[in-house]
Amino acid sequence: MGTKTEKLHGVSRQNLFHVAPHVLEIEVGHNTRTDFGDLDGLAASIAQNGVREPLHIRRDGDRLIVVAGERRLRAVLLAQKGGAKIESIPCMLEGRYANEQDHAFLMLLENSWRKDLAPLEEAEGFKRLLNWGWDEKKIAAKFGCADTHVKNRLLLLSASPNARKALKDGEVSMASILELLRRFPDKRNEQDAALNDAVNAGTNGRATTETVRAAAASRGKKPEPRRRTLKYKAVDAHQRAVKKYLKESDRKLGKEQKNYYEGLLLGLRVAMGAEELPEALTQMPRNDAESG
Repeated sequence: MGTKTEKLHGVSRQNLFHVAPHVLEIEVGHNTRTDFGDLDGLAASIAQNGVREPLHIRRDGDRLIVVAGERRLRAVLLAQKGGAKIESIPCMLEGRYANEQDHAFLMLLENSWRKDLAPLEEAEGFKRLLNWGWDEKKIAAKFGCADTHVKNRLLLLSASPNARKALKDGEVSMASILELLRRFPDKRNEQDAALNDAVNAGTNGRATTETVRAAAASRGKKPEPRRRTLKYKAVDAHQRAVKKYLKESDRKLGKEQKNYYEGLLLGLRVAMGAEELPEALTQMPRNDAESG
């Protein structure tokens, strides 16, 4: 009697085979993706049209292990359970990705291409590669992304469990979580308290970057001092010039001119961060791009 791996029936010259779904194995814990989305919809599509894109598999002795395509396999098994007659599915036998490290890399890479991974799922995948001796630069180079993308994803793992759950549930954006971590890097209780305040102050139970900043500031964390960049220095110089002009020309200016220069001075102070916008302006409606 032949083994499972001897039952691979090639259909081309490129390691493409048709394999019975029940002989394929999924290794628990190797896929960083934990949310497989609407399997019912995919199962219904597969029952009608079959599997259009091959799964990637590897050999491990007599076992055939799914390297990439776990969601498709789960949908196939669900379709079979619903009565669909699927005797085999297309699979690519991977020779390059033979070990555990390469297995995890390919799964993470495929999901990244599909934009299916949540930030925390991607972070867990990056962490696994770090544990295998990769560094952040190598990960960034392999995935074709910036070093900061990798650093920010890994930073999410240091957030409190409540903050990570809020991110997963869509109650807060990744940018807001990073803001919390910047302000409270080692204080998870403070992270949770500020996040709770930010969610309550947000709309539809969702915190925004603005509400997170306000909540963090209200908990006694002073904002970092503004860097005196060339732009800052230029605005500051304009402010001093306007103040001097107002002082020296006080008796010569009419009411409209004085109001104009005082408004200009307020705008310069707001640009420097030394003054808040008038309440009437801060309460104006904002679009999603500004408030997300």
